[in-house]
Amino acid sequence: MTNSGSARPEGDDPAAYVYDGEDEDGAASSFMRRAEAAFLDRDGVVGVGSGVGTSGEETLLVYVETAEAGEALPARFAGRRVVPQVSGVIRAQDKQ
Repeated sequence: MTNSGSARPEGDDPAAYVYDGEDEDGAASSFMRRAEAAFLDRDGVVGVGSGVGTSGEETLLVYVETAEAGEALPARFAGRRVVPQVSGVIRAQDKQ
């Protein structure tokens, strides 16, 4: 699961993000490719996404299977705060 668009916080919950769609320039895509290369091979990481924290700073959302996998992540990547999101296991559904 990857996401080259951006997300913004919704309400008072810092973990609640709303996806805003594709970014217009290629900078986000380049950043996301670097993030995918850096994180998707790690144990327990199932996806990455771009977000905006409650204070307006750009963040890197890293979707992990467990809280323990999130604790093993670095605090920052390429100048952005890393925000672990426990999603559990993600599996593709069969085509119907």
